Amino acid sequence: MQSCKSCWWAAVLLLVGAMAGMPAPAQAAVSFSFDVGPAKKEVLPGQQFTVDVNLVETLTNGSPSLLAAQGGLTQAQVTIMRLDVGGTVDPTRITGYTLNPAFTGEPSINDFGDDVFDVTLFMDFAAFSGPDGSGTGGVIRLATLTLTAGSVINESTKFDVRDFAGFDETITFNNTVLDPLISPTSFTVATPEPSVGIYLLAIVPPLRRKQRCR
Repeated sequence: MQSCKSCWWAAVLLLVGAMAGMPAPAQAAVSFSFDVGPAKKEVLPGQQFTVDVNLVETLTNGSPSLLAAQGGLTQAQVTIMRLDVGGTVDPTRITGYTLNPAFTGEPSINDFGDDVFDVTLFMDFAAFSGPDGSGTGGVIRLATLTLTAGSVINESTKFDVRDFAGFDETITFNNTVLDPLISPTSFTVATPEPSVGIYLLAIVPPLRRKQRCR
């Protein structure tokens, strides 16, 4: 009898050892981040262009959407700040913006000139749900910035995009605070020396095609 019990324990220990060597099952997870498209944007000196600022919910290993389950966002906040330009003669500037009209409440905007833009978007008090990214793959546009590149060739300007630290300002309708979960991002605007072809396209209007006589 003792030998049978010893065999049983030996089999259990072998099984436990085999399981210990197996990789742990993947855990479902939800993460959030700000996104602005390519991290480096090359434009002509003095050119005006736009950048979409998005909040992105990323789902892994079959995890369900937190935003969809909690009625979307009742408010959302983002700060875009131009970093120290150092010896830059003419840095890129924030010169305008449009906000996502899906946030139906009155926004709180802190516009600190052309180097910092801070906005908190709200849903109207009568709303029962807010943007959840369900129709756009988890991407919620917060704002579209208009920027004007500096006029000096071969200069770069970097912008930081993040949550404003110390405040709870990105919140779901179920009152889940997302601020600590959002990863920041950044982008750099460069004004390289334009090629002749690009320069001509920028300054020469397109020629009208002659119409044939009828």
